[in-house]
Amino acid sequence: MKIFYIIFGENLGNHIEAYLSMTSFRRQLGEGDEVCVVTTHPEYYNNIDVTVIPIRNEQISEWESPHHYFWRVKIKAVEYMHQRYPNEHIIYLDTDTFLFGDLNVLRSRLNEGKSFMHLREGGPETYTGNGRKMWNMAKGKTFAGITLSESHAMWNAGVIGLPASKLEVVTKTALTICDGILDLMGSTHVIEQYSFSVALQELTDMTEAQHFIAHYWGNKPEWEQWMNNLIVKAYMTKTTVDDVLMQMPLEELCRVAPVYVRTPSTQKRLVKLVQKLFPQANHRYTTPATPATPATPPPTPPKGGEK
Repeated sequence: MKIFYIIFGENLGNHIEAYLSMTSFRRQLGEGDEVCVVTTHPEYYNNIDVTVIPIRNEQISEWESPHHYFWRVKIKAVEYMHQRYPNEHIIYLDTDTFLFGDLNVLRSRLNEGKSFMHLREGGPETYTGNGRKMWNMAKGKTFAGITLSESHAMWNAGVIGLPASKLEVVTKTALTICDGILDLMGSTHVIEQYSFSVALQELTDMTEAQHFIAHYWGNKPEWEQWMNNLIVKAYMTKTTVDDVLMQMPLEELCRVAPVYVRTPSTQKRLVKLVQKLFPQANHRYTTPATPATPATPPPTPPKGGEK
């Protein structure tokens, strides 16, 4: 079984999230299991025992085509991993995830030919924003022999577990649906998520993984603070992040922070308004002192008798 991430870009926070997620999975790896990272920055993973698969920015750009859709990269990365490991189950993970349940249960589901995504978010009646926009354009359309209907729910794609026996057909179907919707409306968020949701619902028996894997997309600041403190503690005590995590009971890991915190829209608007009305000012920076230039000594007067 291959547990993999795709990480690119200069945001160090994403790499820190991935590091902690990988560490949580490495606690439970079985024989033949492997954690892999497909990344444009392989140098960030020299201090953790994972398989690093370097990739160039040009490859990322190619995977985004033909509509330059950022999230299409996720489908292409799954396809890439299947081509590299054609007989292996694959678990794709967003970086902001954390294993707290029994990995053996998820492995058993994959062995039975079952799939999983993080959680079922709801059918078309629950869609808002980009999801509603996409549904209004795509409903009733047929892609890869599948007619999109009210029976197709949206599932969260922060976790995607794919059994080896279904990987090729699921990936091709998801890519066909994704490109078909992109042809209709251009890029908008959730298309790749919906494409995987439809493909897996049609072609596999799918279940939720939320009771095994935390996905804290709804409370990143609090988790990021905890992770930064963990890394600093490991550095200051001359130990490793693995060791620090191993010393923490599972129950404590589950209580680290909420995975979701709803911030009311009114609060967001008020914060922006206050920042606009009362902007920060009087920034001061420390300037190193410039050494005083020694005064030029006066010329030495000539000695007596000298001219």
